[in-house]
Amino acid sequence: MTGILLLTALAVAGTAASDLAPEARPWAYHWWPGSAVDETNLARRLREFRDGGFGGVHVVPIYGVRGAEARDVPYLSPRWLELFAFTVRQARALGLGVDLTVGTGWCFGGPPVTEDLGGQAWEVRDGRLHTRPTRLRVKRAAPGGEGYMTNPYSPRSMRVWLDWWFERFQPPADARPRAVYHDSYEYFGCTWSPELRGFWIKRHGNDPLEELDALAGRGPVDRRAPVAAD
Repeated sequence: MTGILLLTALAVAGTAASDLAPEARPWAYHWWPGSAVDETNLARRLREFRDGGFGGVHVVPIYGVRGAEARDVPYLSPRWLELFAFTVRQARALGLGVDLTVGTGWCFGGPPVTEDLGGQAWEVRDGRLHTRPTRLRVKRAAPGGEGYMTNPYSPRSMRVWLDWWFERFQPPADARPRAVYHDSYEYFGCTWSPELRGFWIKRHGNDPLEELDALAGRGPVDRRAPVAAD
């Protein structure tokens, strides 16, 4: 709706959207179901975005179409990288920008993320802190992007994931996206990481394991409030 209002305002003011820099125009998600794309249709779609007054696209690889699995292109395979490079070059020739999600579906995660590197949750039970894996997997992952979600609170988990991704995402210098980004933060139930206790002590000067009642939302409010804030 914002994009439509912007284009309407430009028309009223007598300004062509093509006169604006790509970043000043509305952008659109460019879903790649199964990454089953090809040069002919990519070029056609990008021309449609340009002709519609858009400034760029956010490429999002996602799950494929049932019954059309033979057309899927595995995520980050040589063919996938070739198609992405074509998209960036074609978009640039049309005056469009291209951004890319770091991963497929949502949220971050995929093949290198083992269960112990995935999300963890905590609970206080019998006076002790207990943790468990959430076992959340990437939702709507593209073919080749399946696996556990990362633990966003764990530097180790994030390093493993990003090192794996950047090692494989090696487009030519003239075919790099404008930016890579994270478009979804739905790590439901992920509330803990192995590094959290040490970071908490360093940052706040107290041990969360000594504040279990307050951590669990029990006890006097003058203890619960600062622990909740921490």
